[in-house]
Amino acid sequence: MDIFIPPLYRRLVVSLFIIIAINVSFWGFSRYPALLHEQYRAHEGTLVARQLGSLSKGEMISTRAAPNDNGIGALLLRASRTTINWIDTNKIGMLYGIVLGGAILSLLSAFSFGKKYLSFSGILGSSVGVFIGAPLGVCANCVAPIGVAMRKSGVGMTTTLAAMFASPTLNVVSILITFTVFPFSLAFIKLLSALFLIFVVIPLVVRWFAHNDGTETHQHNIVERKDAMLSHESWPHAIRFSLRSFLWQTIKLFLLTVPLMLVAGVLGSVLITFFPLEQFIDPSQNQLVYIALGALIGTILPIPMLVDSILVLALFEAGLPAGIAASLLITLPVYSI
Repeated sequence: MDIFIPPLYRRLVVSLFIIIAINVSFWGFSRYPALLHEQYRAHEGTLVARQLGSLSKGEMISTRAAPNDNGIGALLLRASRTTINWIDTNKIGMLYGIVLGGAILSLLSAFSFGKKYLSFSGILGSSVGVFIGAPLGVCANCVAPIGVAMRKSGVGMTTTLAAMFASPTLNVVSILITFTVFPFSLAFIKLLSALFLIFVVIPLVVRWFAHNDGTETHQHNIVERKDAMLSHESWPHAIRFSLRSFLWQTIKLFLLTVPLMLVAGVLGSVLITFFPLEQFIDPSQNQLVYIALGALIGTILPIPMLVDSILVLALFEAGLPAGIAASLLITLPVYSI
């Protein structure tokens, strides 16, 4: 083993093993079984045959109220229950995002790979980001810790943003479900908008507005000085250091991102409680205004993975105009407050 893996790269091997174990566990036992189950429901035509908790795939606590129970107290109670349902739906995805982010930080903090090999720009940077992000299959909320970890590790801005946007929009199961349950025109518009955002908007925005603050170069220089220290490292020391680094980076990422993710869930629950999406089913209103308003609300709401399709499908079947449905489909999965 020592012949094939020099001491300099032992931490790399341990860190890669941690990342592989995390992904295999999450993809094999949680994410893809759940996504494939949603695809099965889509083919069976029962995707919306469930009791939704407003922002969730199901109701852990009922958010329903009597028709005349619309006082401020009742609305706040409904918002708090919606928040609980949201947390219940997102808990595994949030845990995966934080743990994987900690593993990425642990790997790249000791090496210069992020800055050296993943600092692409333009379409190439977006392509690498799609390659990284599409298999993740987590929503805009849960991919945030992974994006933080990638950026702090020196990964290029274009690649980081493309990975974060590709995770909820270009996952193969999500695309199949969209084309299964919606008219081809709506599904195609959603896919085309995601590709346009990732391959056109992101490279242009990064090129025009993003600036290097010098942190990456400083971290790169520190990494280079560490190489000499690793040249004689033993396997036990490499394992101990990698596990300790992984645990510490995960804790830091947890403290940094979880409070903001919970705030997003609370604010999103309050918004959808006081401004329910059912209000958009009103053909007498100005559709252009409703399309813009739908895009605004869709940008803010912290929608879990595939809940965007379920919500919009239910509204569409209830009479939601195609233009508003398209604006919600485009914005709901990509962004979050």
